[in-house]
Amino acid sequence: MAIFRLHDDQILEKCGEDAIHYLSFQRHLIFLLVVVSALSLCIILPVNLSGNLLDKDPYSFGRTTIANLENQNNLIWVHAVLAVVYLSLTVVFMRHHTQSIKYTEETL
Repeated sequence: MAIFRLHDDQILEKCGEDAIHYLSFQRHLIFLLVVVSALSLCIILPVNLSGNLLDKDPYSFGRTTIANLENQNNLIWVHAVLAVVYLSLTVVFMRHHTQSIKYTEETL
């Protein structure tokens, strides 16, 4: 991807400061998506696959969802806990993004 190969100085020279802010935001979102996806694949997916409410067919998409767990199963709480973790991670990533923005006299 070009946004990972170009340095911010090169982008600033060609496209301006707004492009730097936008691409920085996109980089933070991509990294957040990678972290959330990794957590979901390593934690949520095995929890959902541990249930046995839906098809026994290993290729059934329904087995990968929360619908595959019983209502009284304590593993449902993993989804709630990770939702809070995802929210916290998003806040941390966006705060890091806003702190990385450097303002100059011209932009104020």
